[in-house]
Amino acid sequence: MKKILNYKLFILKKLYDQVIEDCTAALQIDKNYEKALTRRAKAYENANRLEEAFEDLTSLCILQKFSSTSMAIADKMVKKIGEKM
Repeated sequence: MKKILNYKLFILKKLYDQVIEDCTAALQIDKNYEKALTRRAKAYENANRLEEAFEDLTSLCILQKFSSTSMAIADKMVKKIGEKM
């Protein structure tokens, strides 16, 4: 529960680098940790690091066997990256 509260607090306070660091540490332990990939992708997106967010979302799509939900999220990121260019 503490980690969940920390995540929400970090996002509210815009401490995206801390979220990225924590999620990266979790992924070093378990590279298939979907929640860490999702949270890190959101932190990357909020930090305007869209390409890195897309990399995490691509990994998430693969882990979730290209579920419609993960594909929709990744599609939104592709559009966001395209708008940035």
